[in-house]
Amino acid sequence: MNFLEQSPSVAICGVAELHTQAKAAPSHLLSIWHEQAEPSWESWVRELFPHSHIHFCRCNDVHYENAESRPPSRQDMEDILNFTRALQPSDSLVIHCAAGISRSTAAAFAHFCQSTAPGLEQRCLEHVITLRPIGRPNRMLVYWADAILKREGRMMAALENWIAS
Repeated sequence: MNFLEQSPSVAICGVAELHTQAKAAPSHLLSIWHEQAEPSWESWVRELFPHSHIHFCRCNDVHYENAESRPPSRQDMEDILNFTRALQPSDSLVIHCAAGISRSTAAAFAHFCQSTAPGLEQRCLEHVITLRPIGRPNRMLVYWADAILKREGRMMAALENWIAS
């Protein structure tokens, strides 16, 4: 049995697709918003997913350190990994960000790498892109996941290789 057969069902989407994902009643939801998002969004998400275990993450979709906007932090990724670590194969997980392109796919990539042995980073990224073909994982979140999971640059290398191809 491979790692994909042992992992929970994962869906990646943007905010506009949350109504559709809510119909599936996932057991878990990772809800990623930018830092300036209105607090009312969290209430809306809780109403939409009343029976899901929800983790809210607030981090901007910034790929590099800059003075204008705080990029995702190590703590953001640690919180994401702590939330997904306890998932069981029978669970289902929806990961969303604003458009379902960058932060959500980076979180999914981190989740799959966390669930697999080192050396499968490229395969994990390919699976994420299969799930969300428009994805382009956020570099800062991948950087932090690579460091936390002690992947010695393999997650970043997989991302760079995929971008270059």
